[in-house]
Amino acid sequence: MQSSIPSLPRWLIAAALGTFLLSAIAFSGHGNAFAQNGTETPAATVTPTDETVTTADTAFSVGDTLVVVDGPLNLRKAAGTDADVVSTLETGTEVEITDGPVTTDGYAWYEVVTADDDEGWVAGDFLGTEIASGEFAVGDSLVVIDGPLNVRDAAGTDADVQFQLDTGAEVEITDGPISADDYTWYEISTSDDKSGWVAGEFLGTESGDTGDTVEFSAGDAVVVTDGPLNIRDDSSTDGDVLTQLETGERATILDGPVAADGYSWYQVETDDGTTGWVAGEFLGFADDDTNTPGTADFAVGDAVTATVDGMNLRSAAGLDAEVIDQVDEGALFLVQDGPVSADGYTWYQVFNYYYGEGWVAGELMALEPDGFPGEDGT
Repeated sequence: MQSSIPSLPRWLIAAALGTFLLSAIAFSGHGNAFAQNGTETPAATVTPTDETVTTADTAFSVGDTLVVVDGPLNLRKAAGTDADVVSTLETGTEVEITDGPVTTDGYAWYEVVTADDDEGWVAGDFLGTEIASGEFAVGDSLVVIDGPLNVRDAAGTDADVQFQLDTGAEVEITDGPISADDYTWYEISTSDDKSGWVAGEFLGTESGDTGDTVEFSAGDAVVVTDGPLNIRDDSSTDGDVLTQLETGERATILDGPVAADGYSWYQVETDDGTTGWVAGEFLGFADDDTNTPGTADFAVGDAVTATVDGMNLRSAAGLDAEVIDQVDEGALFLVQDGPVSADGYTWYQVFNYYYGEGWVAGELMALEPDGFPGEDGT
């Protein structure tokens, strides 16, 4: 039995099927269309029309002047992490926004131009209006707050050391910052026109920035904690040197402090009647009881206490060894090694639960008859 439904022409069926397939593709969107190599074709990037975008951390406009807050930052030929890197921008580099934002690869991208006329695209998450607090700018006048400080021929601990700067040395920032080897590096110029790169963590606006300086008053009995210490005829590094005091020698404060050349200066009188000015950073309070600095005769296992405030704990025996920390008067230590004679002093390796392990001049320590407590307090 034949059907009563008339047959449709084959060309009409083919045309209808083609129309259906085209409509399906059109409504599916580009996200579902696949290229011939089998990979998904990325969506076209849409640029907002108001020239401003707000992501988690960025909201900049064309014409804004910004700085790199976390470098090195890749400067790319186009917006996106797959674009070729033109160069890298260090922390603190100034840029001006010339285009963008373009949102792709999880970032808001901006076209920028640097002071050197380098152009490219960067991720806005690493830009800001100012570098992190505590960093310095070109032109800042600073001092070394913890010397001797190595001045290198480039930024990084692998660069060659050209010379060293003592605590209080004045410098001017000429370039930087550059992040390398866990430090923030700055190029500096000294008062005698030397230049090089230093770790900014050892620079500050004044020598007291480390918080280690002890303040004294007229009449205080003091002792030299790191000699030889120059006694000068004026409160300045330009003052003539009258004589020197060795570590452990005592004096009495007459006047001061006077701030000059990165130091706090005090006028002192020595035991032999000499009067002059010294840098207070190398003094500590003298202990006036029977535990007088000047003798050192301890054995391994003895408990000893610091008899001066601000005594240096060093990495090895000798005045040239690195200062690990400065010890408070009365701090209790356990003698682990020594004695070792060096630079005119008797050195002992000691241990304290707070300060750790290091070497001290025994002339600034006193025997503690009650012994050193164990970790359980016994």
